[in-house]
Formats: sequence, C-alpha cells, structure tokens
Amino acid sequence: MRTNFWSKTMPKQTLLTHLTPEVIMQTLYGDAPPTAYEHLAICPACQASRQEMRMALVALTQNLFRAPCPSPDELSEAAMQGTASLHIAQHLAKCADCRAEWHMLTHLAQLPLACPSFATLTDALRAHMRVLRATPASAPMPDTAPLRGAQAIAPYLFHTDIADIMIGIAPSDEMPNRYQMQGMLINKTNQRLRNVLLYGTATPVLNSEIDDEALFAFDNLPTGTYNLLISDGETALYLPDIAIA
Repeated sequence: MRTNFWSKTMPKQTLLTHLTPEVIMQTLYGDAPPTAYEHLAICPACQASRQEMRMALVALTQNLFRAPCPSPDELSEAAMQGTASLHIAQHLAKCADCRAEWHMLTHLAQLPLACPSFATLTDALRAHMRVLRATPASAPMPDTAPLRGAQAIAPYLFHTDIADIMIGIAPSDEMPNRYQMQGMLINKTNQRLRNVLLYGTATPVLNSEIDDEALFAFDNLPTGTYNLLISDGETALYLPDIAIA
C-alpha cells in the first residue's frame, strides 16, 4: 500500500500557524489582507517562503522578456526537424534559458505515438508553456511549515503564476532499491490541471492523474533523472530534471 508521506510531514493542525502560499503570493503584489503583513513581520518561516517566491518571480520575469533569443516558433520548428540552424546553434551555446527550452522540446518530440502529437503540444507550448525552475526548499525546515516537507524526502518546489508544485521522493514500500514520487499541486487559478506525464532515461512514459486532494504519485521508480508534464489539455507546465539518486 502506498504511503502518503505528505500526511506525515505536514500535520493538519499546523496549517493554521503559517500563511498559505496563495496569501504569501498576494503579499508580493500588495493584495494581501493587513493581518498577512502583520504575520510576516514576526514569522521567519513565512519570510523565507516569501523570499523564495519573490526570487522565482524575478527569474520568470527575466525569462519572459528575452528579446535576443530565438522565438518559441523557431525553437519548436528546429526541434521537430531534429537539428538547429547555425544561428540557433550559436545562440544555444551561450544561452542557458534557451538550452533548457531546447532540451524540453526535443524530449517532447520523442514522446510515443500514444501521447498527444508533438504538433498539438507545441501549439499549446507557444501560448501557455512555463519553463519551471526547481527551487530547493530551505533546510533545515520546521515541521510546522506547510508545503515545505521534511529534509528526509528532499523536496523540489516549482513556481508558476498558474500553480505551485511540490515534489517529494521517498523509498518505495513495495520494492527494494525503488522509490515513490509524490506531488502536491497548489492551484492559483480556476484551471483544472489533471493529467501528469512522467518520462526519463530509466523508464517508459508513465501517466498519472491529480486527485481531488491535489495529489499525484508514481511508484517503484528506479534511480535516474525525470521530467514531468502537467496539463489540462490547453495549458502545459513542464518540470525538468527531478533527480532520484
């Protein structure tokens, strides 16, 4: 039976002691209630979480205004062809952001035919895709901090303007030398993100679904580096380079 380790690391009774991620995000835009700012003034844990979110927003803003970079259309077309033109190749050699997008697009081009076609995915990517950057959660993390997990499961925290996603890894309950990956999605909009694809060098493409408690999971995974694609059919969130070692 699968163990829900979120329930172990985040007791329900402690959720009232800290601001939720949604409220912390509102403080960055000046939309939070006055009591939120009063809490921030005396809570180091929420101050640290707010700083992480602020840094993620800065990185996202920088990513959205990359005027010298090739357009998403150019990168998508080159990825479908499997080769980059000379000027794109020269740009990829010096731009880490475009290299990350190129890595994502070339991986999507290799998805099996049972998945949505690459053309369909790239149409969605051009308008909606967010290239998420993993932000390691602060350590040591207090047990009372909601959505910050525990040191033992080495969580990854991803931010977008659509949702925050936390990924945790723990040893499998069913097989030795295997792991389970559990995710928790904190939706910031009314979009219903449901479908989750996982793919990497060590496994075929696997799929899961986000349940009514905003959780999803994959079991019995070998060590390796994995990528996740979370979508609702129109919007796709890409979470790269989740390592199980």
